[in-house]
Amino acid sequence: MTSLRKVYSVGIVAALNVLTYAAGLVAFISVVRYVGTVFSLAFAAIFIFAIFFDYYRRYAIPRIVLNALLVFFIALNFLRITRDDIATPVVEALLILIAVKFLEEKKARDYLQIYAIATLLLTGSALMTLDLQFLLNLVILSFLLPLCIVLLTFYSEDSQMTLTNTDLSHIVSKALLIPLISVPVTALMFVVLPRSDYPLLNFLNRSGAMAGFSDKVKLGDVSIIQENSAVALRVETQKVDDVMLYWRGIVLDYFDGSSWAGPKKRRVDNKHMSFSGKRVMQTAYLEPYENKYLFALDKPLSVDYKGAEISGDLTATAMRDIDRRIKYTAVSVLSNVALQEKIDTAQYLQLPHRDFSRIAEIVRGFTPGEGDISRAEAMLHYLRDGQFAYSLKGLPVTDRPVEDFLLKYKYGNCEYFASSLAVMLRIAGIPARLVAGYRGGVYNNLGGYYLVTQNNAHVWVEAYIGNAWIRMDPTPGSSGAFPGGGSPGFLLQARLLFDALNYYWNAMVIGFDLNKQISILAGFRNAIRGPGIDMSGLKRYSYIAAFSLIAVIATGVALYFYVRRKPPDKQIVERFMKIMEKKGYMRSRSRGLREFAEGVVDPELREKALIFVDGFEGLYYRDREITGSDLARLRQLIDEL
Repeated sequence: MTSLRKVYSVGIVAALNVLTYAAGLVAFISVVRYVGTVFSLAFAAIFIFAIFFDYYRRYAIPRIVLNALLVFFIALNFLRITRDDIATPVVEALLILIAVKFLEEKKARDYLQIYAIATLLLTGSALMTLDLQFLLNLVILSFLLPLCIVLLTFYSEDSQMTLTNTDLSHIVSKALLIPLISVPVTALMFVVLPRSDYPLLNFLNRSGAMAGFSDKVKLGDVSIIQENSAVALRVETQKVDDVMLYWRGIVLDYFDGSSWAGPKKRRVDNKHMSFSGKRVMQTAYLEPYENKYLFALDKPLSVDYKGAEISGDLTATAMRDIDRRIKYTAVSVLSNVALQEKIDTAQYLQLPHRDFSRIAEIVRGFTPGEGDISRAEAMLHYLRDGQFAYSLKGLPVTDRPVEDFLLKYKYGNCEYFASSLAVMLRIAGIPARLVAGYRGGVYNNLGGYYLVTQNNAHVWVEAYIGNAWIRMDPTPGSSGAFPGGGSPGFLLQARLLFDALNYYWNAMVIGFDLNKQISILAGFRNAIRGPGIDMSGLKRYSYIAAFSLIAVIATGVALYFYVRRKPPDKQIVERFMKIMEKKGYMRSRSRGLREFAEGVVDPELREKALIFVDGFEGLYYRDREITGSDLARLRQLIDEL
């Protein structure tokens, strides 16, 4: 016979506290990205003190003092609420509230209040973003809180109760039935319930917009964007040549000596422009930022988004600032050249009224006897292949940044190189303008899309030569500084894997709207109507409902058999009795197991039956858990019958 398994025991208060602190920690993790550093540190300090007080059962601060300080703090925090950001101050107040609740000596109602605040904190994080981290926190709390409430029920009955490891395993298995049932049912409800494009609580959402390109770019501003590694956009499209990975955004044509600005009003008519090249379809997911420009591969032909239009300089704009993640489609022609017969020459030759004589001396050295294209290429190579260096640090932010860059510092980032080339071209009488957007991106083979981050922010030049706008990028190494291919390292591969999960989560869950619901219904309707329907033509979203329904049915069946499942001791006895029935021996309900075995007439069978009964009773009546090895031994004794 195998050795007995050791039985552990734990007090109900200790078990309840461990799970409650775990729930509070998950709630904190769900909002730590969005609250101020002071609030995060305050929560961490109070949380640690609370663990100390609970462990040693010392509660040094009276409850009335804590409540008074808490009311005062919450009142001050609510004064920080603004129209643009309602959620953050409320979440920060809830964070301190739950920390103080941990600090108090906890009764049953205090535990319930902690669980309620933890749920509110998770809800508050949903107002910030619904990413995969939110999903993970939701799942963990969905399993933790039911377990906490079940233990709280035992605690309310007897706060001095002691639970063995067997008791805890039974409690956990039963408590987890609640989320196991609710999760698939919730998934099904998510698919079938009607969805609205106008959420009633949208006004509560904090604007998650990050700094990005605007109508005015001051030299040095782009470096602030480039130092941010956050995702700018994801674009689902085919893989294209790295040298064509220019994501066009804003055109800037007015220069005041230190800043570039776009026209106050953009001409919508672009029918006089033409270009040739490969057409590429794109589906873009643009992260929120502080402007309304849409990005697409250069040169964009069309953009499909509510009210969006492409102006005469190929700038695509939405009707309002992008304050939430949006999805749009675009068609572009991959080309370095855009033909345009007529332009306002003066607009693209404008220079501020200041002394550019020293730059003009440089320009005069570029073979003035040759054509504009040769002079422009000479200026381009002067910046790219000369003594100028690319850098994001210590940029020459002065009153005369272009002059100081060309004549003194000779280092800078992309807008210094692009501005210098544009100024030199204009001094030479060649119309020029700046284009701001993104350069490069990493192709995620798992998702089939380009991942473009803020690091890819870039500025380049378009020069008007021979009735055509020609793209010229003077930044050294610009063809390789923002790679779109190659073999990513381990860390980048890990990021791409996680980003692919985020991409599918955003595309299939966050982006699941009424149109997709209608598409699913239409797909199922067509599949039912025609036996010859090609299912491969249905959108992938049409399988969500089927998967959810199957998951609900499978979960229900599994739970049914789980609930009906008999304990191991009863199962093994039933197996023994079935064998004995085949031997012709039936046990009445009034007879005990040993009495039944002793009544067997066949001596050999009686001996084996009694050996089984001795082994079973040796386990059953000693109040110990029957292990897997015990069951295997008992089954072996039954097989010997």
